[in-house]
Amino acid sequence: VGSSCGCTASLVSDKLVPPGGETELKVVYDPTMYQDQGEVERYIQIFSNDPAGRDGEIRFKITATVQ
Repeated sequence: VGSSCGCTASLVSDKLVPPGGETELKVVYDPTMYQDQGEVERYIQIFSNDPAGRDGEIRFKITATVQ
């Protein structure tokens, strides 16, 4: 699991997930780290060895409005 910048952190309860298994992913965004204003986009990537996965990576786009 990785993130697009230091202001976005991801915490996963189990890093190894068996086929058909589940895990919990928590994402934390700190808007004060770079003094972001307005709409921002950050990414969380999940790297996988699933043969059905695209290039072994699943990417989530997070859009937020900082006020």
